[in-house]
Amino acid sequence: GPAGAIAWPEPGYEDLSWVWDQMHFPRPATPYSASLDCPAMGAGVTTASRSLGLPLRVVVCNIGGYNYGATDLLDPDLDAWMPHVQTTVMGRLDGLLDRWHDTWLPEVQQLNGRLREFDYAGASTAGLIAQIDESRRIRERAWDIHMQVVVPITLVAGELENVWEAAFGAERGGEALALLQGFPNKTMEAGAALWALSREALAAPAVAKLIAETPVRRIVPLLATTDDGRAFKAKLDAYLEAYGWRSGAFEFADPAWIEDPSMAIATMRDYLKQPDDTDPARRAARAAAERDELFARVSPEIDAAPNGALLRGMLPLAQQYLTIQEDHNFYIDQMNTVLMRLPALEAGRRLAAADAIALPDDVFFLTVDEVGEALEAPSARAWAELIAERRAAWNRQAEAPPPPNLGAPPPLELAVDPRFNGLARFFGEVRVQDESSNVLVGNAACRGTVTARACVVQTLDEAHRLQPGEILVCPMTMPAWTPLFAIAGGVVTDSGGSLSHSAIVAREYGVPCVVGTTSATRRIADGQRITVDGAAGTVTIEPE
Repeated sequence: GPAGAIAWPEPGYEDLSWVWDQMHFPRPATPYSASLDCPAMGAGVTTASRSLGLPLRVVVCNIGGYNYGATDLLDPDLDAWMPHVQTTVMGRLDGLLDRWHDTWLPEVQQLNGRLREFDYAGASTAGLIAQIDESRRIRERAWDIHMQVVVPITLVAGELENVWEAAFGAERGGEALALLQGFPNKTMEAGAALWALSREALAAPAVAKLIAETPVRRIVPLLATTDDGRAFKAKLDAYLEAYGWRSGAFEFADPAWIEDPSMAIATMRDYLKQPDDTDPARRAARAAAERDELFARVSPEIDAAPNGALLRGMLPLAQQYLTIQEDHNFYIDQMNTVLMRLPALEAGRRLAAADAIALPDDVFFLTVDEVGEALEAPSARAWAELIAERRAAWNRQAEAPPPPNLGAPPPLELAVDPRFNGLARFFGEVRVQDESSNVLVGNAACRGTVTARACVVQTLDEAHRLQPGEILVCPMTMPAWTPLFAIAGGVVTDSGGSLSHSAIVAREYGVPCVVGTTSATRRIADGQRITVDGAAGTVTIEPE
């Protein structure tokens, strides 16, 4: 609607430039998630920016159901503070991966432990409300650590691409990305472990038959009925305990794999039909071999280039990118996100038992403050009616994508300054598509060309429809989507740049990929034949 129709939550917000963060929040947020995560993300990102010397205030806010972010540049004189930021970032980069392992990760695991080990069932009402409050503080610190680790490494990886293109031409930009692939990381490790589980199932024919032929929701209970099944279920449980703290998006209402393993099981079922060389561990080894081969081939050219010394210095720093991106993703973006559910679910159980709400899950349609209020006075308000109204609104919002920008136009300093280019490679160039053309232009993510049927999925719940060889078309991917890359013929996303998660994983799996098309999920019909050219960054909708 017109700008005047927006109910701005705070005075002055209409003067900021708001961008819909489609990569992190492709769907409308539930009131619980929005009321907790928007302020936590804004505060955490602002604290991290300050620690890097960036004079920014970041505000995240839910407008019309969707989460938008605004960056308030407190000092527009970039030349005054940028040298300090560059020095700070460079100082952080040397040994960043070691610091992640030795300092940051132990703190993240301690934060996660505070959510995981709390005695939810035994807590008093006041104790549970205090734990919900504690979860806000934990989340804010998690976002702070997230940005302190990710911003420096993303800047240097994006800058490597820029410097590489300056030396060898834009058409060779893909080589810089290929030099960052094939390093160990939790995302590929989780995929390889799921693959290994599928091989365990194949070794027990009755188990493999059960998984192949039974509706996904009935597999777990049936495994408990035979000796082979129980032995396999123990392995599945161990997998979920290690890798199941993940869901499809940054949304606290989404159950984790450890609660609902159907996504893991459906993917494993697909793996049963795949040949051995589809194994993610083999693909990771191939990605590493390709990287080493490329490096040996281009080394003499690097030495001969005028900016060769700069490239040589940047490469080992940027090569920390894959591990840091995917490991912070595993412990913060996934594990911390699904652990944030625990205080809410306990509140939901109590409110449902008190007949204040119909189902424990309804709790996500109350704000954090309302949950505290409802716990103290379950009959004070007609909570169930409020929830029904909000659920209906949320379903309506999901039907219509929001405007990409609201409020004031973006500050030019940030949009055009080449020193922010590195971050631009993560979010990607925003594309305005020619609606009359059958070609969508996006950001090139992984080279290779493939023509196949499109499988258009909006959420991870629908992803089981993907058949081997089909092209996965989706808004964005989080690590929980990764196992699908082992069966997809290609990947196309609405959001993201060449350094986004989807792009990184496509390169690890060697799958042709185009990201950041803005509108692929809307323009491409499920089952349509499309051609993905991962080097050119184009997606062609083929005539019927």
